[in-house]
Amino acid sequence: MRHIAVSSIIPAVFYLLSCAAAQSLDVDFDGTVSSVCSLSLSTNGTMALSADGTVLGSEESGGLAGAVLILSIGSNTIDVAAPVRVGADPAGYVSTGEVLEVSYSGASGLSGVSQAYTSADTDFAASNIPLSLLTLHNRIVNANGFAAGSYATRTVVTCS
Repeated sequence: MRHIAVSSIIPAVFYLLSCAAAQSLDVDFDGTVSSVCSLSLSTNGTMALSADGTVLGSEESGGLAGAVLILSIGSNTIDVAAPVRVGADPAGYVSTGEVLEVSYSGASGLSGVSQAYTSADTDFAASNIPLSLLTLHNRIVNANGFAAGSYATRTVVTCS
């Protein structure tokens, strides 16, 4: 009479049970992506005087562009308002005939965005773009020139 060791039966039983009773189950995942638009100021701009003294702008030698970071998920619109003057005129400045203008261009997810200098409000669609840079320029054009003193403009960028 032969005796079968219990230690050899246990693994065989588990093997037979695992083969005979294969099981499966579903593991489901879900998530929600909400429409969002985020703006972050990266850099304020600086305006410098042109060689002929009729343009005070960020693209002149010594000027610096402003920059905004934009993240958009969903269907959004970026509005870029025409620039406005901020603060009082320096003594002796003749503002008659001055024109305030903005231009901008995008990089990364905004690489197709470009606006030549304009004094009008503008907008563009921003649908599902990764964090991207919008570079803005401002200028004041005045055939009368500029008196010594401080000048400031503001362009408002809105995402909706």
